[in-house]
Amino acid sequence: MNSIQPFQSESINKLKLWLTNMSAKGHTKFYEIFVDTIRVVQKTDNIDYFDEYETWVDENTRSMRIHVYNTQASHRSQVFEYRTSLLQSELSKDDLLRIAEKKTDELLKRISDAEEYIQKLESENDAAKTEKSGFDLDTILSYAGPLLKQNPQLLGNLGLSSFFGGPNEKSEIQSQESEVTFKRKSESVINGSFAKPEVLERLTNMDKCLNEEQRSQLLKLVDFFTGNPEYIKTVFEMVTNEDKKLAA
Repeated sequence: MNSIQPFQSESINKLKLWLTNMSAKGHTKFYEIFVDTIRVVQKTDNIDYFDEYETWVDENTRSMRIHVYNTQASHRSQVFEYRTSLLQSELSKDDLLRIAEKKTDELLKRISDAEEYIQKLESENDAAKTEKSGFDLDTILSYAGPLLKQNPQLLGNLGLSSFFGGPNEKSEIQSQESEVTFKRKSESVINGSFAKPEVLERLTNMDKCLNEEQRSQLLKLVDFFTGNPEYIKTVFEMVTNEDKKLAA
């Protein structure tokens, strides 16, 4: 069993008195004394050598250990350690450093857990949006591109040219009705309003220009953009580029 106490003469003298009393009662103990790492008193049962440790203790001493044995041949000892204020101060600094390191590790772990949780929420949110619309952005682009290539009149007939930088000349040549629709739609956009008759005209033109599969695809596009308006700009730019290629 080990005992750790502050370095005080009173405590050390009590241990010396205990050794003296045990010897007087016929239960002689053997002891040896270390000052820091130096053995200053060899194993002995003579209490007269006890105070020799004082010669080795100075302001730089950090600890003193007294090992007490039941017999001279015994290797098992009871250790009494007395720590000076210098060692106590060093231990306090080490303890503070360990506490700081532990708190830092805990904080870094919390930050890491928070980042993982945020990523999980973002993934779940993206998945929910995709599930709700039934499409992701790549699917939308795969529909929009071929649809425009196969039906260049869409830009004019559906009044989409007004959104993408001006009327499409090919669509005007192909259909006088498209020109009227575009013109009305342009006026409506410039005025900042969308009249109900205009919406009906667009639906009518869509019904005329598209087959059933294409109408279904276009409606799904509308549903997707309604639930995911952040993708409008990306598709807008893609269609604008496609419109310029068709007009060239």
